[in-house]
Amino acid sequence: GKLVLTPFYNPHQMSVLKKVVGHRVCLYTNGGLQNAENNRAILCEDYYDIGNDDFDIEVVEVIYNRQFATIGHKDVLGALMHLGITRESIGDIYVTDAHLYFACSKSTFEYLKLELKKIKKASVQLKTIHTSVEIERNYIKKTFFVSSLRLDKVTASVYKLSRQLSSDAIRGGKVKVNHAVVTQVDYEISDGDLISMSKHGRVKIKITDASSRSGNTVINGYFVQ
Repeated sequence: GKLVLTPFYNPHQMSVLKKVVGHRVCLYTNGGLQNAENNRAILCEDYYDIGNDDFDIEVVEVIYNRQFATIGHKDVLGALMHLGITRESIGDIYVTDAHLYFACSKSTFEYLKLELKKIKKASVQLKTIHTSVEIERNYIKKTFFVSSLRLDKVTASVYKLSRQLSSDAIRGGKVKVNHAVVTQVDYEISDGDLISMSKHGRVKIKITDASSRSGNTVINGYFVQ
C-alpha cells in the first residue's frame, strides 16, 4: 500500500510508464504549471486522497533585469545542467515576454536558491509562485513540399538542412519524434507527429491531402515558439 512519486517524465516516458503500470494501481500526474509537458506521477492504491502538495513541486519565477539581458529556454536549462541538476529534477521551462518560470522538485529548489545566482551574464533571483501559471504555446505555420515522409527528408525540408546533415543528426541521436529519440533515417512520419532536433527547435507536422505538380506531398509545419 505504499505511494511512489516519480521524477519529471516527458510525454514519451509517461506513456511507457502507463503501459507498464496498466490498471494495477492509480496513476496521478502533475507538472506544477498548467498544460505542462513534463510531469511527475504518483502511483498508489485507490484509497489515497492525492492533492497538489503530494507532488512536491515548486513553481519558480526567475527575476532579472530585462533591460540588460534576454534569457531563453536553453539558457535556463544550460545553467541548471551546469550546476549538476538532472533533467528529471526539472519540469517545464516557460518563457513569456514578461516572465520566466520553471517547475522543479522542492529539494532541487532548496539547492538552486543557494547556488543559482547567474544565467548567461545576468544576475537572477528565484521566487516561488503560488498562483496558477498556465502555459500557452504559440505556433508559426510554414508549408513544405516533400518527396516522401521519411524522417531524413522531412527534417531536411523543415529545418532547411542538406539530406546529409539531416541524416547525420538522426543517426547521432539528435532527433526526437514525439519525445522519443529515433535513429532510423527512413522512419515514416505520421500526421500530428512532433519532431524536435537539437539546436533547431520543435515542429508539429500536419500532412495535407494536397500535392505539388511534381507529385510532392504538401505538409504544414507548426513551429513551437
